[in-house]
Amino acid sequence: MKVLLANSSFGGGGITTYAHELVKCLSQDYELIVVLGDDSLRPITIPGVTVLHYDTEDISKENALFFIKLVNEEVRPDLIISSFGLIIPIIAPYLNDNIRVLTVSHSGKFLSSEYSAINHKYIDNIIAASSGFNKEYLERRFHIKDKSKVKVIYNFKAADSELESFRLTKKDNNPISIVYAGGWFPVKNPDLVLKVLRGLLDTNLQFKFYWTGGTWIPLVYKKAFRWIKLKDIRQLVQKDDRVVFTGKIKSKLEFDELIASSNILISPSHNEGCSMLLLEALRSGSICVVADYPNSNREIVEKGNCGFVVNHKKPKDFVQIISEIISNPEKYTCYYENAYNTYQNILSYPVWKSGLDELFAERINHHPRKDNISMLRVSYDIFRLKTMIKLNPIRRFKYTIKSLGSYFAQYIKMRIRGEFSTSNSMMNNNY
Repeated sequence: MKVLLANSSFGGGGITTYAHELVKCLSQDYELIVVLGDDSLRPITIPGVTVLHYDTEDISKENALFFIKLVNEEVRPDLIISSFGLIIPIIAPYLNDNIRVLTVSHSGKFLSSEYSAINHKYIDNIIAASSGFNKEYLERRFHIKDKSKVKVIYNFKAADSELESFRLTKKDNNPISIVYAGGWFPVKNPDLVLKVLRGLLDTNLQFKFYWTGGTWIPLVYKKAFRWIKLKDIRQLVQKDDRVVFTGKIKSKLEFDELIASSNILISPSHNEGCSMLLLEALRSGSICVVADYPNSNREIVEKGNCGFVVNHKKPKDFVQIISEIISNPEKYTCYYENAYNTYQNILSYPVWKSGLDELFAERINHHPRKDNISMLRVSYDIFRLKTMIKLNPIRRFKYTIKSLGSYFAQYIKMRIRGEFSTSNSMMNNNY
């Protein structure tokens, strides 16, 4: 079977990681062709995989016509998997009728979710790679009446023998390792993580807390706000050897090893698809501490009993749970095995492929595709998608405002207590 994977350019993050997992595993079972704009950041080097460098994120009429011809006349795949290849839903009505089309929804209420359901009548299935919440949202948002159209199939991570040793030895870690890997991105809830970190530092417990990614504060780090003294999250943390701000870890292997060696992953995201980071942590047997927002983090942790789901309004509860794990590590060794079993049972490639096979066993579930291209319809669909793209930053802005309010509230408390000083803050931790 010939499979065409249409993907966004590789810019890092979960969608890029997911694409590499697809390429690595699908190439073992199918004739695989990948089309994307740019993979120079993390190039595809697997033998036998054909890579076509065409921009799937260019949603112009000219590019739509180009891709219709490319798919129908040149590639002629049996199956298209569109993982944020924006052009595919636009051209879905005009693809050959014998081509199965699957689109992947990567998040809850953002573009990476909604793009997948444009022209859903002409798409065979939408893979809700997040949770029942994501499936329900898409069905409600796009009035999808056929409940079999949207399937919940969690993302997957391939097994990695090189990281296996970290899983087997982490129970002996001293001190216990805690990782937060969301950087400054407001949707990852860094302001809550900061409160948890400050609470842990108020104790005498021994641990190592790794904050990966950027630490600048949205908006105020720009020159236009030079009069604001608070620019960086590290300014809100007193210097302490128990904390390491790594910055962006450029080596994927180094990042994977950090996650694999962690005892605890803290990931209280507001809006999350099927987090590849969570999967990487569970594959290596890490205890996952997540927030109670209705997303896949909560759903997977609850299903696998592999961590803790905590009220997002109570950072002290996060501190209490993590402190308990640090103080009594022997009581929580079962969670390491639960985490690994959760990965094997619902988040591994064989499970994902069985879900794909089930889809193929079902009848083709799309409206008959159109013989003639309607440029008016193409223009309308492009307008819809461009509107979604423009609305996306507005949706995310509420998280930015929330985090800014939290940072400045903590800043004011530190100023009142006389604790805020650039000279003694974690700003001295260079990275």
